[in-house]
Amino acid sequence: MKISLLDFIKTGKFGTAELGQTTKWVNDNFAVPDSKTWMKRGTGIWLYGALEFHFFDDILHLIWCDNLSKLNSTEQFILDRSVLERTDNYFPSFCTYLNELNIQHEIIEDRQPDGILEGSVRVDITGTTVELFFLEDMDFPADKNKYWLNGIGSSDF
Repeated sequence: MKISLLDFIKTGKFGTAELGQTTKWVNDNFAVPDSKTWMKRGTGIWLYGALEFHFFDDILHLIWCDNLSKLNSTEQFILDRSVLERTDNYFPSFCTYLNELNIQHEIIEDRQPDGILEGSVRVDITGTTVELFFLEDMDFPADKNKYWLNGIGSSDF
């Protein structure tokens, strides 16, 4: 199965997997995870390399990766990560790239009440549940031009 990270950013669908699907559906119709960790009440995390699927009450509620350098193809799927190779992945250039692709987005900066880390910027992709997280480069504190793309995810909470 081939999966495009750019398509995920545009739609929130990771191949055939998307939020709201049951563990049974994902188990029967998507790739076999590298590992499954289960906690109470149908809460679990399935790992596909550096990619995480989070289930609550046996429903997929979060697709997440916060280690993009290790987000690669697995034995289960081929990942087209070329979207990460188009820019230097710093905040301004990645947003410029989104604009070039006509991907509408909203920039949300340093807002503690929303659970965002101080020294970060979140970019929400309009019309989807996708969020991109950019973190401060410790060598350039508070310089948003040096905030780097740290995480990509889709969640319904």
